[in-house]
Amino acid sequence: MTDIEQSTDDGRPSIPKWVLDKDEFALYLDKHLYLLNQNNHAALALIEIDHYSAIPADEEATFNSRCMSFVSNILLARCRSSDILAHYGKNVLALFSTRYTDKSFPLFVENLRLSVTENLFEENSNFFQIKCSVGVCFWSEHVANTSELIARAQQACATASIGDGNQVHVYQTLTTPFDMLEELPEYEEQIKSALRENRFRLVYQPIVNLNFAGEENYAILIRMIDRKGKHLSPDRFIPIAENTGLIDYIDQWVVQQSVELAKRSQKNERARSYFLKISGYSIKNDKIVKLRYSPLSRPIFL
Repeated sequence: MTDIEQSTDDGRPSIPKWVLDKDEFALYLDKHLYLLNQNNHAALALIEIDHYSAIPADEEATFNSRCMSFVSNILLARCRSSDILAHYGKNVLALFSTRYTDKSFPLFVENLRLSVTENLFEENSNFFQIKCSVGVCFWSEHVANTSELIARAQQACATASIGDGNQVHVYQTLTTPFDMLEELPEYEEQIKSALRENRFRLVYQPIVNLNFAGEENYAILIRMIDRKGKHLSPDRFIPIAENTGLIDYIDQWVVQQSVELAKRSQKNERARSYFLKISGYSIKNDKIVKLRYSPLSRPIFL
């Protein structure tokens, strides 16, 4: 479906432009980001609507649809014709704008979030306060393409949804050391080759609990081995992995190896618990969730 300029049958306002299809939205970004130079202001916000577990399963689809329409109308009333709003997923909306600065866009998005929470959604005579987690990423010289822009916004959205959610999180590219930013392609290739050649290693740090002498707890850390055999600490490769989307593959490897370790400990009847840290984006990864809940008698804590 193409951009809609006029009012629709359900009375939806004609502004801003509306793209219903996820793939069309990605094509739109491809087209417009190609025309922009790095000095232009452009930003993407992914707005994830909270899931209501109290809704019966047979009513969930209808509830989600009506809830998304409710939130969409609130956003439509506050956006301008130059903004692009899209249904990006079952409970995710995407907003692309070129009219705000790096300082004003987060404030604008925060006001959108507040507008959503301040309006009660009615369904079958029940009223719900809708909450949403928002991830923001800006178009800059450190973003290579549309896929990377979307991936970073997804990571920011996952971070915003941690805990109670209902907040805005802006993806920060400057968490990467400046010297690494200058050599980003080189570091990215090093991480890719380490993944291909299995040059990551787990390091186990004992957690001592004086109150429970018989219980063994370990923090699981990670190191990357370069081609010269040097062990690199996470601060040398994790920021790059987060910036390039490779963090998902690293987190999957860490969780998979940790589960295998826990299974071996379980087989040897050793009472051990393992603690590991992964990115906020990966916490919602279905593959990682399935790995974490593999049949184990001892837990793996994320």
